[in-house]
Amino acid sequence: MRFVFWKIMVVLCGFAGLAGCTNLSTIETVRAAGKTFHDELYANYRELALYEGRQAYDFADSEYFAAKARMAFGGGYVEPTLLNERDLPDFSRPTLEKARFDLMRELQGRMGDPESWKNLASAQVSFDCWVEEQEENRQPDRISFCRNRFETAMAVLAGTAP
Repeated sequence: MRFVFWKIMVVLCGFAGLAGCTNLSTIETVRAAGKTFHDELYANYRELALYEGRQAYDFADSEYFAAKARMAFGGGYVEPTLLNERDLPDFSRPTLEKARFDLMRELQGRMGDPESWKNLASAQVSFDCWVEEQEENRQPDRISFCRNRFETAMAVLAGTAP
């Protein structure tokens, strides 16, 4: 009887371990309601994590962004990527430092404005995407894509979007 109990426990623990083996697997099927900043942030990080894992086959960054998505889904504070987390080319650092400074200013100043949440989330995740791609520095089109999404979201927030 005791042997059967432990055998069942090992099987159950194995399944539990598999279910939580990756951050990506926990966000693949969960969609946010889209009513809060955290929902918007989750949806954007989820999209980026799935792209990195399924299209770019960059599993480390996919897991990184999936972890941020899970944190946002839980209502936790998700900080934009710190530049010292990445090994960035020297030429890109001043531009990214300014972009992060501007992003933090917008996040701090507009968090109480529900009308800004979608663009704030887009700006934050696009910034993280830009930083990640800039670190790799091998896909100019993807760097431009992420940077352009960031700049567009920031322009909308500033009221200067075309």
